[in-house]
Amino acid sequence: MITNGSRKYKKAYMPKSTIPKNPDINSEINNHAARLRDLADLDYISARTLYRNQCYLEFYWYAQQSIEKYLKAIFIFCRKPNKKKTHDLGLLHCSVKNITIYDMFLEFPPIIDDLVLYFDLLGSVDCRYNELRRFSGELGADIQFLDDSVIYIRRYCRNLYPQQNDLDDEKNAKALMRRLSLENSNKEQLRLSLYTGLLGNILRAPGKTKDKLKENLVWANSYLLNEHQPADTIIQQAIIDLTPSIHDNPKLIKALRDLISIPKNIDEKQKGFTSRLIAIKRRIDKNLTSAKVSN
Repeated sequence: MITNGSRKYKKAYMPKSTIPKNPDINSEINNHAARLRDLADLDYISARTLYRNQCYLEFYWYAQQSIEKYLKAIFIFCRKPNKKKTHDLGLLHCSVKNITIYDMFLEFPPIIDDLVLYFDLLGSVDCRYNELRRFSGELGADIQFLDDSVIYIRRYCRNLYPQQNDLDDEKNAKALMRRLSLENSNKEQLRLSLYTGLLGNILRAPGKTKDKLKENLVWANSYLLNEHQPADTIIQQAIIDLTPSIHDNPKLIKALRDLISIPKNIDEKQKGFTSRLIAIKRRIDKNLTSAKVSN
């Protein structure tokens, strides 16, 4: 069993990388993975745009979608089979952490485990139809949580595995993995990792067609703060109440069940959801506190 935050998963066997011998096919596979990363980039910018415009419910959905696509792109870039259809971010992230390139694991800070579970929970299907109460509280940190998740996951969305099994390719692959290790990942290197794929094109392009995308990408983005915006940019703290209308109203629940599907155990489901969210948030806060002390 392997643990990701509060969840435990069976440690699945990670097959060896599957590298087609035809170099043209390898190029097409890389292009497909890059397009999936580009779709994740658009979901990421969409999430930031929604947050900036106070559309918080939709923000979580697009945040979850972006992280899912980034994780799935890594499997393709690394040529690691992942044929099980799942939207479980915790399971996907655990599987990604089990990938090795020449016996070197992909590395993530411990807090990423819980940030992945955080967005998996708040962006889940249970939260999309106003059935479960998410929370009432401060949202100011959540866009930073998304930026942290993306910066550490997306940097592995690149061709990590060599196309040929010769010594030069092995040497280059190991050198790249060492550069991506946590030990060597400073803030400048993390910032530069955004300058790839679609995000890189948006950040570099002066064209008017991408101005809005760029504006929403760099807004309150601590990884791009010094480069694109004044240092006094402040993320507004938002206090909102996302209580669904059906709670504490048995008559309404009974009437709605004649019209739509509502879980019979809605109260128990809410309790489980809330307890999981609180536990995840406590671990995130603990990780943040530990990081501040170590710095």
